[in-house]
Amino acid sequence: MSQPLIDALKLFGDAAKMMIIATALILVSISIVLSIPFTTISALLRFYDDIRDALIGYFILIAILTLSSLILIFVSIYGMLIGSARHFANYKSELSIVKNHIQWGFIGGLILAILGALLYLLGFIANPLATSVGLPLLIIGMFMLWLGGIGLSVLCFKLYEEFKSISILMSGIFFIVMGALSLISWILIHIETRSLIAKITGAGGTAVIMPPPPP
Repeated sequence: MSQPLIDALKLFGDAAKMMIIATALILVSISIVLSIPFTTISALLRFYDDIRDALIGYFILIAILTLSSLILIFVSIYGMLIGSARHFANYKSELSIVKNHIQWGFIGGLILAILGALLYLLGFIANPLATSVGLPLLIIGMFMLWLGGIGLSVLCFKLYEEFKSISILMSGIFFIVMGALSLISWILIHIETRSLIAKITGAGGTAVIMPPPPP
């Protein structure tokens, strides 16, 4: 009876592993933009003849890192996270609301973020006008991903009610603050889901917990 829960936790943990990598790439990209632009450009000047080429290389590097992370997020969400949400909904019908929030919240955010990153990159390769269009789309897409993180936060709070896991509770809190790109949340989820599966299945791999009581 608890097999949907086990499947949900497995996919949730796998999605967390992918999101750890994606979030790390996003954070590297943000750090390059906000904290070390001059250091990065100085390093690129060793490979380019003038500052203009170095600046183009700088922005292309940022766009590539961002686009790579968005692709990983896409794989994580559509290959694992939404499937996990479906299994959670099968386990408890009240979690279907969370499934819908995660599913539809991330669709718009990812489409806009990936489109914005592509246009941003295109702007430095071919058409500068594409940059002015791509950057706002990228920002809006990232904001929608933050909203998607609110759905993840609700899911974490529901799981805390079920298992009383402090790690899951902390993950939900960090999702509220940082959205879906909370590196700390994904690390905690990746570790804790494995622990919860072990508790549920026991040493032999067979589910040992009882299904949730009827409403």
